[in-house]
Amino acid sequence: MGNRTRWAVALAGSAALAAVCGGAHAQKVAGEWHGTLAFNGNEAPVRVTLKTKAGGGYEGRFVSPQKRFALENVKLDHGTLSFSSGSGNYSGRWDERRKAWVGEWTFPMTFIVPRGAAQPTSLPPIPTSPLVLTGGKQ
Repeated sequence: MGNRTRWAVALAGSAALAAVCGGAHAQKVAGEWHGTLAFNGNEAPVRVTLKTKAGGGYEGRFVSPQKRFALENVKLDHGTLSFSSGSGNYSGRWDERRKAWVGEWTFPMTFIVPRGAAQPTSLPPIPTSPLVLTGGKQ
């Protein structure tokens, strides 16, 4: 193999490795993530810990000053990280520039119509909060 061929093979291999590693970095889910939830004019720091489960998939915990709970349905599907709990749902996409999962936390809501009252023609919007999860400890 000549020098030119060796250089071409080396450059092609390096480009392929960079593409694979870059994609893997963007798909990183397991780790310590932190962010801030805002609701009704209040802000609360949150920490989300995600781990790889034995047998595949992910599991995690959500911690804020007010609540601590296990996460359910933690998954990465087509570049979207999502998880849920009785306290809400999260869905976010990786932002390479920010090195963060950028999405929204949706708060659960129950609307009860009193007996004998007319059904509402529309429901109020379900409250959401932007939630950007960045890596590392806060």
